[in-house]
Amino acid sequence: MKRLYISPYTLEFHVDRTLYLFNSLSGALDRLTDKVTQEEWSLLKSAGNCSSALAEVLKSRGYVYEDQREEAALVEKLQRFAERETSQTIRCHVILSYDCNLRCVYCYEEGILREQRAIEDARLRTMLDVIEQLARGRQRTQVVLFGGEPLLKRPYHMRCAQRVLEHATNNGWEIEVVTNGVDLEHYVPLLKEHSISQIQVTLDGPKHIHDIRRPTADGRGSFEAIVRSVDATLAAQLPIAVRVNADKQNVEYAPELVDFFSARGWLNESRFGAYWGLTFDLQGRHPYCAPAHDMLKRILEIRKQHPLTKRISLEAWEALQFLLYPYLLGEPRLPKFFFCGAHRNEWSFDLYGDVYFCADGVGREEFRVGKYDPVLALDQGRVSLWRQHDVLRAPPGCSRCPVRLCCGGGCWFRRTRAIGSPLAAHCTEHVWPALATTMEYLHRSPEVFEREEFELPRKRSEGRAEG
Repeated sequence: MKRLYISPYTLEFHVDRTLYLFNSLSGALDRLTDKVTQEEWSLLKSAGNCSSALAEVLKSRGYVYEDQREEAALVEKLQRFAERETSQTIRCHVILSYDCNLRCVYCYEEGILREQRAIEDARLRTMLDVIEQLARGRQRTQVVLFGGEPLLKRPYHMRCAQRVLEHATNNGWEIEVVTNGVDLEHYVPLLKEHSISQIQVTLDGPKHIHDIRRPTADGRGSFEAIVRSVDATLAAQLPIAVRVNADKQNVEYAPELVDFFSARGWLNESRFGAYWGLTFDLQGRHPYCAPAHDMLKRILEIRKQHPLTKRISLEAWEALQFLLYPYLLGEPRLPKFFFCGAHRNEWSFDLYGDVYFCADGVGREEFRVGKYDPVLALDQGRVSLWRQHDVLRAPPGCSRCPVRLCCGGGCWFRRTRAIGSPLAAHCTEHVWPALATTMEYLHRSPEVFEREEFELPRKRSEGRAEG
C-alpha cells in the first residue's frame, strides 16, 4: 500500500484517554476515543498506512493526503481566497494628535513625541483625499479615529474630529473610534449624528484598580469619567465595547468588574460588549505581565467559579477560534496566512504627514513607510517587507512551526520592540500552549465557553482591537 502523506498542520491533543486531531489548514477537529482507532493512527504515523476505512475518513478531513501536491493545491486555493477577501476592504487609522490625557503604566506608545497639537487644516484635507484615493474600487472602507487620544476636550480637536466624521459619512465609510473614554461624553452629541460601527474604551477593573493603572496626566483617577462616558454613549444608542487589559495585577478583580457592569445595567444593553486584551511589558516597567496562556488558564478558572465573567469575551486569544469554531459552531476557521491587516490592507496616517502600516508602531521611525503630504510617497523597500509577508515565507522559527497557520507569523510590532527586527526568530504569540489549554477545558469544562462570544468577533471588522 502506498504510504500516505501526513499533513504537517495536523496536531494532536491528548486529554485524559481521548485523542483529539486538529488540522489548522482544513479546520477539522475530531475526537478519537476508542483504543483501536488510536492505535491505527499511531500505526499510520510510523508505517504510513492504516485501514482503508480510517484512511478515507482522515483524507476527507484533511489530516492525510495521497501526496504533498494535494495539500499544496489546498494551500494555494485558501490563500487566494484570503487575499481576495482582504483586498475588498481598506482600514485607515486617522491620528489627529499624539497627545493623550492619560499616563497608563503599560502604554505601548511610551517614548513617542506627545506635543499638545493637532493636525493642520490643509494636511487633514490632504489625508482625507489620500484615503479617498486608496478607497476607490474597495467594497468597504473603515476609518478609525485613533491616537494618542482622538477625543480630547479641546475646540480645535473637536473640529478636526467633526471634519473626519462628516467626510467619512459623506463617502459611506464605516467609522470606528478607539478612545480612552475620559472625554468621550463630550463627543456623544457629535457622534450621534453619524453611523458609528463601534466605539472602544478601556476599563481595567473596578475603580481602585483601574485608577492605579490608567491615571490622568496630572495623577488623578480616570474611572469615573469613563463610566459617565459609557452611560452617555449607551443612552445615545451608540455601540460601545469595553476592553479590559489583563495581567496579574487586575485579573482577579474580573468578578467585581462584571458585577459592576451588571449593576450599572450595561449587560442588558444590546449595544454593549466587553472583551479581554493583554498587556505586554515592552518598556520593562510593568512587572505584572504574564505569558498569554497562563493568563488564559487563570481566566478560564475564574469563569468556572464566576460564570458571569463569561460576558468578558476572549478576543485577546484569537487562536482559540481555530478550536472553538469547529467545536462550538460546527465550521472551520480560515487559516491565518499573515498576522494582521498591517501586512495587507491597513494604513495609518498621522498629523505630521507620515504613513504607517502598523497602527501600534505609529510615531516610531522604524515603522514609518512613507509620507502622504504633499503627495503619497512610499518607501518601496519597506512596503515590500510588510505587504509581501506571509507565514509560509516567515522567519525560520515560524516557517517550521506546526501552529503557524493559527497565528500568522506573530506580531511584528512586539517582535521589533523585543529584539530589533521583525524577521528574527522570536515567538510573540506562544499559540501551542494556548491551544492545549483550550482543548483541555473544551474536554473537561466546556461550559466555560459561550457560543455567542465567538460569533461576535466574526461580525466585527478585521482590524486589531487596539488598547
